[in-house]
Amino acid sequence: MLGLLAGLAAREAKARAAAAARRALLLALAGGLALIGAGFLLAAGVIAAAKALGAVTAALAFGAGFLGLAGLVALIARKPRRHRGAELEALAALEQAPQAVAAGIAKSPGLALLGAFAGGLILALKLRK
Repeated sequence: MLGLLAGLAAREAKARAAAAARRALLLALAGGLALIGAGFLLAAGVIAAAKALGAVTAALAFGAGFLGLAGLVALIARKPRRHRGAELEALAALEQAPQAVAAGIAKSPGLALLGAFAGGLILALKLRK
């Protein structure tokens, strides 16, 4: 019985791995096609700018623009990352929120009922407009 379950689990794992590999391959193909499409759009932009500005000026403008973007990305990359401690504390507080709400309702159910009534009244007034 245990061998049958192990065989079933192995087949399921193999099927999931094959599906994940297929998805990864298709996503890589989609990414490559997107890069080719972006290249054609860029070429069309250069051609249109060349007609309006001249070939050399258009090439210089596009080159300067891409160098500017590269510099901006490099500046963003050099910026130090924020400390994630505050984010983790906020997530921990959100995780504890349902217990805190339940404890508050248990202490004063009338106040919770009043809050729910007020919230419903405000919502009804907003929906009426």
